[in-house]
Amino acid sequence: MTRGRQRRKRRQQATRPPIRQGGEGGLGVWGPKPSRSDLRLIAQAANNDWPVPDAHRPWIVDVAASVIYDDDAPARLTLAAAAALIAMEGANIRAERAALRELGLLPR
Repeated sequence: MTRGRQRRKRRQQATRPPIRQGGEGGLGVWGPKPSRSDLRLIAQAANNDWPVPDAHRPWIVDVAASVIYDDDAPARLTLAAAAALIAMEGANIRAERAALRELGLLPR
């Protein structure tokens, strides 16, 4: 490799943000607060009934609720957090209704 390429590579590595490893606990890739697009993705996952691990659900609710109760959060972020929680509740209701239908307690 030429000296110019070596210098360029060292500069790129020095300015590159560190790679965060999963499983460290805390807020993961979201940092202190999730972005509006993160919350919209959560709402989309809930509306489309994408599988969300049971261990992650309380954590997602806690993060969204912390945004809602934060007085300094922008209005759009607060609305996205509320939409994510509403979508998650809708997914829970749909799952409960499906379970009741399978038990024969609700008409098909």
